[in-house]
Amino acid sequence: MYQRRVVRWCVRRVHKKKGRAVSLVSVAKEHYLRDDIPCGVPTCRDRVCESAYAQRVLGAGAGTAALPSHYVVFDAVVGTKYLDLVAALNSAGLTADAATLQPHTTTKPVSKQRKNAGAATQQQALPTSSPHATLILLQTVANEAQRVLTHSSFNRLMEMATTSENVTNRVHYFSNEHFSKTYVEAGAADGGQTGSMAQSIVKACAWYQAHVKKCGLPVFLVAEDQDVLALAKTALAPNSVFTCGEYLHTYHPSSFDLIAMHDSIQLQLEQKEHQLLQQQQQGADAEKGPVFRGHFRVCGKNNSEAEVRIESQEDILIVGKENMGHAIHGDTVLVRLLPKELWTAHSQEIRSADEAENEMRATVKGSQPCGVVVGIEKRNWRPYVSEHFGLKDCTVP
Repeated sequence: MYQRRVVRWCVRRVHKKKGRAVSLVSVAKEHYLRDDIPCGVPTCRDRVCESAYAQRVLGAGAGTAALPSHYVVFDAVVGTKYLDLVAALNSAGLTADAATLQPHTTTKPVSKQRKNAGAATQQQALPTSSPHATLILLQTVANEAQRVLTHSSFNRLMEMATTSENVTNRVHYFSNEHFSKTYVEAGAADGGQTGSMAQSIVKACAWYQAHVKKCGLPVFLVAEDQDVLALAKTALAPNSVFTCGEYLHTYHPSSFDLIAMHDSIQLQLEQKEHQLLQQQQQGADAEKGPVFRGHFRVCGKNNSEAEVRIESQEDILIVGKENMGHAIHGDTVLVRLLPKELWTAHSQEIRSADEAENEMRATVKGSQPCGVVVGIEKRNWRPYVSEHFGLKDCTVP
């Protein structure tokens, strides 16, 4: 029997385009909205979600996936910068499915003759509850990932949301921009494109929370974008908004691999952000005077003093931790000279790290050029190999 699907359309935006015959041509882009997009939850009893099309989305009809304990909607920052963590959560969910699908014995009523003959019982695997979650990949997040990620990384993200008879994943793709109840018009929110994206993600998560509430399954929002977090804390249910670190420590406290992966990704992002800030600072400091490149060496008698060795020039003295710019011994740094009236010499006393830096210095002014570190060009990283004992007894803060 043919089932009618409700389809509505609206003009999303009208923009000007340069044509051949005339100078400008008005182009109207139509954006179609639907009312019959399923949520993808196997236990949902909604009329649309119970259809055969909705059951094929997560492979629920094949009985190969265990029922999740909760659902997670993630934002564009998690889907792009934490892509390895999303793939690890998908793999961890599939591993948990294989462990929770235990054989279940069922018996059928048989005749007395067959019972005496010793009929074998039928073995079948029934889906049970899994401690891991099903991730919701929104269309808004996928569009942003297609714009930011490379072609191979974007295909990797979309392959996680691909489910067929032979492949079952823990990521469900939801077309929130074509669903009438979660659609947000472009430019309607404050903040332009960024505000519209944040509002689309929060609105889709709010609809999921209200829709899946009757099934008894919680829906959480895991985000790293500050705009999404600020909007979600006022629009969503309490205790349902987490960052990646908070979610892992709350619902996966014993998954040390996931927590270590998150810490590694976050450290790499902080290093890239620090390098970007240094480049911006170097561009601003270039106008204040010449910048020299050299090797940073901390003084052995006073750890609040250091020298920068520059080829074919006198060494530059760095006095005070505030002028070192978080550099460590052996780094390749960029230094700018201070005015001559601020030049000084090495201190004549030996000081430890616990002593205050505002003590009097027995120095002679003007004896050596002094400067300040304005950037770190290359870190003096050293690889270390360690072995940890008693891992089962340690606690994750």
